Amino acid sequence: MTIEELKRFESNKSRFEEMYQCDRNDIVPFIGAGVSKGCGFYTWNELIRRVADNYLSEDEFEALSARFDNMELVDELIALVNGNVTAVKKRIADLIINCEFHQTNVVKSLVSGFSKCLITTNYDRVLEEALALQGERAPVILPVMADQTAGALQDKRGCILKVHGTVEELSSMILAREDYVKAYGTEGTLDVSRPVPLALQLLFSGKRILFAGCSLEKDRTLEVLSRVIHQNHHINHYAVLPCPNDAREKNALNIRLDALGILPVFYPEGRHECLEIILEDLIRNSKTSRTLVKKTGGKRWSRSLVQAQKEMEANQVILPWMRSSAGFRAVFPELFIPPRIQGIKSRTRLFAEHLVKEFGERNLVITGNAGGGKTTLLKYVFLFENPEDEILYLHASALGKNECSEYEEGVIGYLLGRRRTKTHKLILLDGIDEEFLDKPEELYRLLEQIGKNRQIHVWLGWRKDHYSSCENETINRFFYETAEILDWTQDMARDYIHNYCRKLGLKGVAERAEELMTSGDEVRELMRSPFHVALMLYLIEAEKEQPPGTQCSGIKSLYELYETFFVCWWKKEKSRGTTRGSLDEIRTYLWKAAEATYYGGTCLLENEDSAAEGLLYIDNVGSSSEKKIVRGFYHRSFCSFFRANMILDAMEKEKGFLAEALSKPLRNDITDFVRSGIGDIHDRKKLERIQHTLMNLYIELVEPGETDLTEDLKEEIRKLDEDDAFYLKNELVYLITRYPRTSVKVNEFVQMVAQIEEDPYMRLDIAYGAVLTGPYELALEYAKRLKPGTEEDFVNRSWTVAYFGDVQAVPYHYRDTEQAPWTKAREARIKRLQSRKEKAMRFRILDLPLLYCFYASRDWKDATLQDYETIRQTEIEGNYFTEEEKQFLKEQKEKLLAAFEEKIEIR
Repeated sequence: MTIEELKRFESNKSRFEEMYQCDRNDIVPFIGAGVSKGCGFYTWNELIRRVADNYLSEDEFEALSARFDNMELVDELIALVNGNVTAVKKRIADLIINCEFHQTNVVKSLVSGFSKCLITTNYDRVLEEALALQGERAPVILPVMADQTAGALQDKRGCILKVHGTVEELSSMILAREDYVKAYGTEGTLDVSRPVPLALQLLFSGKRILFAGCSLEKDRTLEVLSRVIHQNHHINHYAVLPCPNDAREKNALNIRLDALGILPVFYPEGRHECLEIILEDLIRNSKTSRTLVKKTGGKRWSRSLVQAQKEMEANQVILPWMRSSAGFRAVFPELFIPPRIQGIKSRTRLFAEHLVKEFGERNLVITGNAGGGKTTLLKYVFLFENPEDEILYLHASALGKNECSEYEEGVIGYLLGRRRTKTHKLILLDGIDEEFLDKPEELYRLLEQIGKNRQIHVWLGWRKDHYSSCENETINRFFYETAEILDWTQDMARDYIHNYCRKLGLKGVAERAEELMTSGDEVRELMRSPFHVALMLYLIEAEKEQPPGTQCSGIKSLYELYETFFVCWWKKEKSRGTTRGSLDEIRTYLWKAAEATYYGGTCLLENEDSAAEGLLYIDNVGSSSEKKIVRGFYHRSFCSFFRANMILDAMEKEKGFLAEALSKPLRNDITDFVRSGIGDIHDRKKLERIQHTLMNLYIELVEPGETDLTEDLKEEIRKLDEDDAFYLKNELVYLITRYPRTSVKVNEFVQMVAQIEEDPYMRLDIAYGAVLTGPYELALEYAKRLKPGTEEDFVNRSWTVAYFGDVQAVPYHYRDTEQAPWTKAREARIKRLQSRKEKAMRFRILDLPLLYCFYASRDWKDATLQDYETIRQTEIEGNYFTEEEKQFLKEQKEKLLAAFEEKIEIR
């Protein structure tokens, strides 16, 4: 068959299109027995049959095989030799070692065309030999040899993960039932601390999997992979498989694949030569990381390229979606508001005007919240503090483009050491969080390459939450300083607005903005973000146009700001005649775009309506530009907003999507919008209806069929696996207990959940909910058990350091056994102790005992005089607490202070 015929076979065309957009360096091949069979080895069934020849007659074997599955058959063979597992392993090893085999193009494609990490359940040496023929080698990871795993996974040469061991080390071979228990845990359970689940989680987190030569029949390995796949649900995985001729077999296979979240690329049954054709086509047409394979540094470099890039950046508009927006050239440098910058490592204030002088030859992270002004600062430095043109600006998305400009090619060449420079270059690499969202390992490889060239230094523009999740010892060593851009003050917002209006001759806008800024605390809080100020200015200007946008005076929250902007944006496009879609049609399309791109994915642009396209970041594919790829939104916060907008719509209308959406741990940027959106609902009946839906979701999980939820929603709940159901319960407890107060008795719901749930992480969520909504005695009882050495201590510490990003792990899976740094977790708790808001005050019931547990678990090495002063000044009186709670808080505070005074000798 030709590749074109294969693309037309079944539903393959869309699969090929999706995989072409994947970075094949991040696709991990999972290589099954079918690949080794093509090289001349035995299938698993054939291998068992050959071993049995040593112990059984043909009739005896046939009788046993009719009664037992493969695992049971192996147990029977081992029993025949009095349980001598090693003897059976030796038989298998001899058969494999003495087998005459040959390399195939399929193996060559798998080891050279995709990720340098390979995985197989085969015992043979096909992969090692294939690499050797190319003059390469990679460390072999044998999960049961536990001391190998962690270090080998980080090896820059890649690795071969041999899940079930190798013939070269009999003790590594997983064969008998006892081997499976040792490697996987007890049958019917999934212990992520066991060697195989641990190795698979480490290797596949954030990676795509391509199954080749695998039957994908249910077994222990697939059970583990299923969990890993569901934890990384935002990433598609693929399998190249023969399509069964039998309709029932095909349907069963499709059900199994859909349940696993694996997308098939089919070829006709029996036509195994098609695997080679498919792999070669994917390698030829899919994109690949420039940090790994780009061979050149672009054409000849000249200063004129930098000057042309400056010209282009200066002409770009400040607000990309506004056709009448002023460009950087028109308003800068006068409009530039020097940001407040805090040096995280040095703990000193930094000044924008001194950054180039102090850090021009240092590696620096420029971080801050979304919309905080990182890009503006980097572009300002590039345009106005760069007289010699030795400072180069590049958006990180260029690293993943199929085609780059000559300037981009040149800067990439400098970054990767493929272009030499006689003079020092400072490269401002922006949008790290967008390009490397779920690819931290690729980012670490990039930094390793940059670090080899002493003439090159980088400043990375990196959103704070993503930077925190990636921060590790490698990052800390590479960067001399982390410069955090702090929120704007009210005076900074006023200066920007007045300068903007004066520069552009706008009348009445500054006065209208001042009126809004003094209308309440909510608006003043919004104005602390430069991007939010820009949105507000857009809306103020739009108020004067016909047809008018939604009035700014109604904006009181984050969610309302973005919803008002979107409605206004659509109305303006409608009035110009540049959009044909209705508001709901454009909204629905942007929902889909947000869902596809939020976790770093892409999708084809299917709606070229200006009201949709104008908010998206689009990359043309090929010089013909026939296809357009949506890589994200012009601003990351739009993506978060439309994800939250979709969830809120599903809450209100009880859409089936709701269960799936809430069954994955939501990131803070989405939950901020969700909470804000719920807070904006002023219709009491609507609020209570949504609250009723959320509570019924929980009840449906524990007592199926006992609610009045829609059948679509019930069906989606039934599809959830154990892990997703657990996450959904946690998310529901969180949302319900942070819900605006209504007539619904949330404390009764919390009490009910507390009587049902015994999982320690659910108990943690229940306690944090109860401390806000009641029953207050439930939270207080939990807090009293929160003492060093208790289960509550261990669970709280583990969850907290993972949740706040001190370690990169799922909060519900991490175990705080290594006493990892808890810098971010401590800062969050200490900061909350300084607040007098009701929520922060109530949380002290849990914060004070948890702080004691943290300090004690680290032998009080992290205790500082500054923390002591904060705790000493922490307010624990007032109407927010019962008398019993006040007494408890007093005891906890005194206990903490006494320990500080003893451990760090405070007088």
